[in-house]
Amino acid sequence: MEKKQDLIDRLNLSGKRLSKSHRRIADYIMAHYDKAVFMTASTLGEMVGVSESTVVRFAVAMGYEGYPQLQHSLQEIVRHRLTAVQRFAGKLAGGDYEARMNSAKKDEIGELARSMDILAERLFEARSRDERLREQQSAFFATVSHELKTPMTIISGFVDG
Repeated sequence: MEKKQDLIDRLNLSGKRLSKSHRRIADYIMAHYDKAVFMTASTLGEMVGVSESTVVRFAVAMGYEGYPQLQHSLQEIVRHRLTAVQRFAGKLAGGDYEARMNSAKKDEIGELARSMDILAERLFEARSRDERLREQQSAFFATVSHELKTPMTIISGFVDG
């Protein structure tokens, strides 16, 4: 299995030696890998204005046996990103509201990550407010209890005395 960043690194490093058609494919994949992962070679070609065979040649130029292997690498990237979101959701469910994803990606998964970060921040703030209110409530009851005991002690002293 290829590391998730390998494909993106290959696309970035190969930029100067790519033809214009291959550069358009590479740019589209880097910007929209989450959409490209579901596209056939024909659909990807239509999207960037090249032929299906140009997409297949691009995959081979990137070191893959063909387009299906390139697509598999894209699937691994998406799978890794989704697994990271699932782990983060598990942390939130476990009460770790200080965890953050800090995603800078501008795709749907990145949007989900940013939304979950906002949710985590709001949950953290709500828990902090709740803790402060509980402390204030506890201090209030301690003060009221003390204030009630003092007059009762004095009254009790007069009654007994």
